[in-house]
Amino acid sequence: MKVSKNELSAALKKSFEGLGFSYGDYIDAAAMVSWAQMAGLNGLEILHHALPFLDSATGQSRALSYSSDSANPVLDAQGASCLLCASQIIDLACALARKNRSVTLRLDNCRNRLMVLERLSNAAQRGLNLAAGWRRQDSFYMATIAAGESFPALTTLPYKTSFKTEDSEIKQSLFIICTVEQRSLPDLLAEISPTEISHQAGNTCSAQSLQQAWADALEQGIDMPSALWEKLDQLTARVLVESTESSRAGAGE
Repeated sequence: MKVSKNELSAALKKSFEGLGFSYGDYIDAAAMVSWAQMAGLNGLEILHHALPFLDSATGQSRALSYSSDSANPVLDAQGASCLLCASQIIDLACALARKNRSVTLRLDNCRNRLMVLERLSNAAQRGLNLAAGWRRQDSFYMATIAAGESFPALTTLPYKTSFKTEDSEIKQSLFIICTVEQRSLPDLLAEISPTEISHQAGNTCSAQSLQQAWADALEQGIDMPSALWEKLDQLTARVLVESTESSRAGAGE
């Protein structure tokens, strides 16, 4: 089935509210998922796989703990999804960058890391340059966006196999770089890890291709799997007011 951007956004907001997300959190989470889907990055598929976790007690936690007091902090998401903590992390990175001109922040034990891309695009409108990097299996993903741009470029790079066991895959780490001055991709990669990420040419999904996917989805509608739509309906039902004599009497007032 096809849905419009507005229909998808409304369904996601109610569904995240049904999952127990607070106001603000469910608005941001809905924006992240719909953005990733419309940009051609399979946001709905990621959400479908994440729903059982998000509907658990563990999935509702977004406690962030510092393990460093340096200018480039290391934080622990304690297994939380980016859908719950990405806004907080990006806001922190932006604040530190404005203070120190540049910051490299690492968030460990974080799920659904691709969802941070919408938050990067949002933050770039504040006049800052941002990058996000994460490892998955034998690839390292690096998203970069310049100040004022609307869509990031997403580069996939080979990850060397001779790494130590306590690496970022096990930690489910997300690296965020936020700077006042624009920097090159090799410079940003060196800031994260100069040894384990191969700097040879990788595959890049350009900002233009993401923007074109967005425009196509806006014009043609968004493919919504029926099974996921049914699940979203079930989550939405959790926040609907049961029809009673009292509720009907107050309707329209």
